[in-house]
Amino acid sequence: MKIIAPKRGHILIALTMVAVALLSIGYLGIGQDILAKTTTATIIEHQTHQPTEENVEVVNQQGQADKNSAEFFIEYRLERERTRGQQVEWLREIINNENADAETRKKAQEQLYTISQNIGKEMEIENLIRAKGYQDAVVLLQDKVATVVVRSKALATDDVAKIAELVSRNTGISLQNIVIIPKQ
Repeated sequence: MKIIAPKRGHILIALTMVAVALLSIGYLGIGQDILAKTTTATIIEHQTHQPTEENVEVVNQQGQADKNSAEFFIEYRLERERTRGQQVEWLREIINNENADAETRKKAQEQLYTISQNIGKEMEIENLIRAKGYQDAVVLLQDKVATVVVRSKALATDDVAKIAELVSRNTGISLQNIVIIPKQ
């Protein structure tokens, strides 16, 4: 029975790697999404101000893009919570497993504590970023790395520096380990 705990530990590590891979895939898709939205915005800027079927269609596409952007942040948070829920469930199983050795249970308790701290920090940082005037933001803290997706067409260097400093100050994560991604 002592083999169960290490297997679950391996599963936890595998799921963490899958989460990082999904984030990477999502990051790669973001660039394409921004390019498509920039093209739509350019079309809107170059259109005449007279309402035509083409103008209405372009404006409708922009409204759809805004809706898709809001959905992205909602879905990202939901997926983050689902993943965390699974991690917490597995850690609780390890903690409550009487057959697991004391060291494994202690590590599981530490990981559970870290997850609960990260959840609070993520929410706090998201609220602080919104308080700075951005429409929305989603933060993911893992180990000593922070990923921040900010709802913005683009971010100036000063904005990136301010957000990174805010994240670093609230988490203790060094600036070089903070990734900030604009997402329209």
